Amino acid sequence: MTLHRKAAAAIVLIDWNTSGHHPTYLREYVLAFSGEGLALVVLSPEPPALDPLPPGVVWREIPTIAWMKKRQLLGTPVTRRLFARRLAKAMRAAEKELGCRCGRVFIGCFHENQSKISARVISTLGLPAAGLYVQAGIFHSGKHLQRCKLRRKVELLFHQPLLERIFMLDEEMMDAVAEFSGKPVSFLPDITDCSMDENDPLPGQLGLVPKKRPVLGLLGHLRPSKGVAEMIAFARSEPGLDATFLLAGSLRWEEFPEHEREFIKQAVREDSRIVFHPKRIPEESSYNALVRNCDVLWAVYRDCPHSSNTLAKAAF
Repeated sequence: MTLHRKAAAAIVLIDWNTSGHHPTYLREYVLAFSGEGLALVVLSPEPPALDPLPPGVVWREIPTIAWMKKRQLLGTPVTRRLFARRLAKAMRAAEKELGCRCGRVFIGCFHENQSKISARVISTLGLPAAGLYVQAGIFHSGKHLQRCKLRRKVELLFHQPLLERIFMLDEEMMDAVAEFSGKPVSFLPDITDCSMDENDPLPGQLGLVPKKRPVLGLLGHLRPSKGVAEMIAFARSEPGLDATFLLAGSLRWEEFPEHEREFIKQAVREDSRIVFHPKRIPEESSYNALVRNCDVLWAVYRDCPHSSNTLAKAAF
């Protein structure tokens, strides 16, 4: 999408996700757009992590997709339409405060499972749009897109006339997405943030400071696709390896097969080298403090053909 300095119309930036790296993405988007002198309306469940907000930026609160799903409010066209209308109402209120109209939309995350709501939002707002498409697994080499159940969902979004451009983290799948969608596709590097408080208490609470041995860390969402069971199996297969195996982040036991759940729990009980912290880590300081205390970051994922922000963290 073409952006012009001192544009008469504002950009409306939308992201209804608050998990993982989305707070970082949202903040960096705000800084990038406002840094070009553009007026900006931000619609998100939480305000961007900027205090104060840059001049010309207005934030309005919207519900998260998770909140809507929990109340079974996104299962029908009617409820998706109500959600989109709620965003439109928030946008109009922000326009009044800002003193100018919105002219374009940028959606911070297109997800295959949220394609219908993204398409509905774009059509309801009625503005030229672009967005970041994450986890484009159905376009991975070897996948059979023609038979994929998600095909019709992404078709609905990508063939939306108001969608002008798609941004992607996954370079490998850009050509396939461009051919399928008929839209221009641009690469956007996976954004990360490495700021931290040198005195962040979490590493010490987990026994990483002072460091007694090298630390191998799996950080972030603890899910089967992140190789949790594989890392535990590696630790168990090397009983003589004098290292700490750190697994820290939000955990969903229901995603693991029962035999893996029991295997992981038993290993944590029996192996003192395994540090298991199944709790959400703040995206910024505490997460980066743990990264700094790792000698190796685990990125041996299971059937996960997506970009990994772990690689960006490792590079920094």
